[in-house]
Amino acid sequence: MAAKLCAHSAAAREAFSEAGRALGIDIEKCCDDLDRLTATEYAQPAILTCSVAAYRALVAELARDLAVDVVIAAGHSLGEVSALTAAGGLTLGDAVTIVRERGRLMQIASPPGHGLMAAVFGIPAASADEICRAVDAPSERVVVANYNSSTQLTISGHAAAVRRACAALDAAGAVTQELPISIAAHSPLMTSAAEGFARALAGCELVRPRWPLVSNLTGRTYRSDQDLRAALVDQLTHPVRWLETMRAIDECDVDCVVEVGPKTVLRDLLKAELPARKCLSFGAMADIDAVRWALSAERFATGEPKRLAFLHGCLRIAVTTRNRMIEIDRYDKVVVGPYRELDDIRAQCRASGEPPSDAHIRKAVELTRRILKGKRLPEEERVRRIGKLVADNHMEPLVPDLQP
Repeated sequence: MAAKLCAHSAAAREAFSEAGRALGIDIEKCCDDLDRLTATEYAQPAILTCSVAAYRALVAELARDLAVDVVIAAGHSLGEVSALTAAGGLTLGDAVTIVRERGRLMQIASPPGHGLMAAVFGIPAASADEICRAVDAPSERVVVANYNSSTQLTISGHAAAVRRACAALDAAGAVTQELPISIAAHSPLMTSAAEGFARALAGCELVRPRWPLVSNLTGRTYRSDQDLRAALVDQLTHPVRWLETMRAIDECDVDCVVEVGPKTVLRDLLKAELPARKCLSFGAMADIDAVRWALSAERFATGEPKRLAFLHGCLRIAVTTRNRMIEIDRYDKVVVGPYRELDDIRAQCRASGEPPSDAHIRKAVELTRRILKGKRLPEEERVRRIGKLVADNHMEPLVPDLQP
């Protein structure tokens, strides 16, 4: 993993050096040692380092001729820690240290032959949930571990219970396949691992990420640092809600989604679930031209009309602005309600095939202002963000008097 990336990128090599210093091992050699990678305490920091190295290499390459804004980030299971690290929430040294401990604890909690995971295709999630509940028992657990898409999920638990669930799922018309892994991730078998990981995480400094991060646990962006710390622990025993995560990304209406790291699994899931969304992957320098083209300003300048781009910008600001409203009931009224109205305008325009009208634009500004005010963004910052969006899309004639 990442050999070609390191051969061509100083930023990637520095990431591996930084991770190696923290772990006291040559992590680059570890990535080429299949025997060592079978131990999850080495595989997890190796995969994380590859992902962060790829992200740093991508940023370094794009910085030469493009200004790219990250709007939102997410990662699947371990990948959420990688995304947090890329966003500056954790140092790379702390990240590889805690995920090595995460892997060690998971292996202890589910020794070889004890646990099992299986992929399930072609059955609704509700049906899979029902079958798992019917097979599940206090002494032999089986649960849905990953909701990966509308047609693919993963189950996890005690080996015997997983095999019984697979037989029942096959009988119900699904296709199942055991995975070559003995760790029953994202299941109750990981309770002791979660307790140990909480102690390891308590020793790390978490800072606010530079951009919003979607939680595996909820499929929504984190509201606070406390939620982030708790959810990283809870995800060990709870399912990864990747389908909801993809939908959260789609709601932001980003120009392009890029999977960063050595594989293309998440890119392919998103392409299958949201075929209209542009999605690429970057795991080697050979991928850079496709990503640069997709992200270039010239590529999108000939795309959507300015009015539709403005509406998407309002939705993006609404989703990505940090929330400071702690009263849940009031949050639903002053943030969720206006957001739904804003999204309804987008839905109307899509259904009609017409760009937003003057009235739509003015209403979108009003709703965005209400959402930012509801999230308790300071007045000066509210005016600045909406004003920049208005100016960037040349909408000044429609909203000449921006109100805070």
